[in-house]
Amino acid sequence: MLKELKILNFATIEDLTVEFRPGLNVLTGETGAGKSIIIDALNLILGGRADTDSIRTGEDAATVSALFDVREQKTLQILSDLGIEMRDTQLVIKRIISHGDKNRAYLNGSNATVSNLAKVGGQMVDIHGQHDHQTLLHPENHVDLLDLHGKTMEKRREFTVAYGEYQSQMRELEKMLQSERDRLQREDLLSFQIKEIDGANLAADEEDALKMERNKLRHSEKLHQAIEQAQNLITDADGSMLELLGSVNNELSPLAKIDASLEKQVERGRTAYYEIQELSEELRAYVRSIEFSPSRLEEIEDRLAEINGLKRKYGVDVAAVLAYREKIAAELESISSYQERLASIKEGLLKLEILVGQIAVALAEKRERSAVELKKKVEKELREL
Repeated sequence: MLKELKILNFATIEDLTVEFRPGLNVLTGETGAGKSIIIDALNLILGGRADTDSIRTGEDAATVSALFDVREQKTLQILSDLGIEMRDTQLVIKRIISHGDKNRAYLNGSNATVSNLAKVGGQMVDIHGQHDHQTLLHPENHVDLLDLHGKTMEKRREFTVAYGEYQSQMRELEKMLQSERDRLQREDLLSFQIKEIDGANLAADEEDALKMERNKLRHSEKLHQAIEQAQNLITDADGSMLELLGSVNNELSPLAKIDASLEKQVERGRTAYYEIQELSEELRAYVRSIEFSPSRLEEIEDRLAEINGLKRKYGVDVAAVLAYREKIAAELESISSYQERLASIKEGLLKLEILVGQIAVALAEKRERSAVELKKKVEKELREL
C-alpha cells in the first residue's frame, strides 16, 4: 500500500507531501492544478523515464520519494532477491533527477537501478490512466488475468506442454516427408554397396594368400631351376652332399668303439645325414608341385583386381571393407524402418491432436465461465468507485 508521496522541485511543484489512507483516495481539482504531475512523480518512482525538463525552473535537482507498507509475499521475495533489507514492512523508494550529476535511485537507502525500481514498483502499483501501466487495457494481459481469476493456469500449462509436443512431432513428420527422396536414393546406394561387397565373398586372409600364390607362379621357372640345382648337389652329382656325409659317418662310426667320448659327434653326423636326406625328399616333392599355369595366374590377377577395387571404394584393406559393410548394413536397417517410424509418428500425432483438443475445449469452457464472473466483478468495483 502507498502511504505517502513526497515531491520536491518536480515540474511546477516546489514542495508537496501527499498522504494516502486505506480505501479509495481521490485527488480532485481544476485543470492545471497538478493532479497529473503527482501521477508523473509516482510513475518516476516506479522506474519511469527521467527527464531533466521535469526539474523545477531555477533548481538543480528534483526529488521524489514514496513510502509503502509492504506485506505481499511476492514483493518481499523480490526485495530479498535484490538484497534490500526490510526491518519491518516499511519500504522507501527514492528518485533524484539532477542537471549535472548522474540520476540516482534508492530502495530503503540502498543504491538501486531503474530496472529494479520497475521490478519492485510493478508489484505494488498499477496506474490506470491515459499512459502506460494500464494492465486491464492491454490485450496481452487479458489471458493472464483471466487464467489467474479462473484458476486455470495449471490447465493452460497442460495445454502448452501438449501442444508443444504436438508441434515437435509435426516438425519431425515434415522433416521425414521432405527427406523422402534423399532417403530413397540413400537406400538404393547402400543396397548396391552391400550387394557388391557380399558378391565378392571376401575372406580376411585371402589377399595375402593370393599374393603369395601369384608370386610363386610368376617365378615358377626360377624356383624349379634353383631347386633342381640344389637337389643335384645334395644327392645326384658325383661327390654329392649325401655321399660325402655317408663317407664321414663311415669314418667316424668305428672311432666311437675306440673312444666312447666320440659317440656324441658320431650321432650328430648320423643326424646331419638324415636331415639332409629328408630335405632332399621335401625339395623333390616341392619341385613336383611347381606347375606354371597361365590361366590360374590370370584368375588370381582378376581376383586381386576385384579386391583392390573394393578397397579403393570402401577401405584400406579387406578388414576395413568388411567393417564398412557392417556399418552401412546397420544404416540400411535404420532407413528400412522408415515406414514403421512414419506410421508411429502419425499415430502419435493423432493421439496428441485429440488430447490437445480435449484440453483446449476444457480450458475454453472454464475461461468462458471465468470471463462472465470477472466481468461482473469489475463492473461492480467500477460502480462502487
